Amino acid sequence: MMGAMITEMLNAQQAHSILFISLLLTITITMSCVIQLLSENFSTFIQQRFLLLLSISVVIIVAVFATFPDHTPAPGHNQHIH
Repeated sequence: MMGAMITEMLNAQQAHSILFISLLLTITITMSCVIQLLSENFSTFIQQRFLLLLSISVVIIVAVFATFPDHTPAPGHNQHIH
């Protein structure tokens, strides 16, 4: 709820940047947790391919955000002031 209120106060570019950064942090934290949980069983496999997996995830996120169309309001569309 608080996140929705904050994003209403931001313009599209700022919200886009915050979402991008939060997704990158989420991916990094998730992969670190997976490595910690599976370190006993798959330690060498995951450690050898961690940078590859992280790089692929980052490339996918960057590609999605780079190809995402810019938000242009329709002519005659007025923003509501809260």
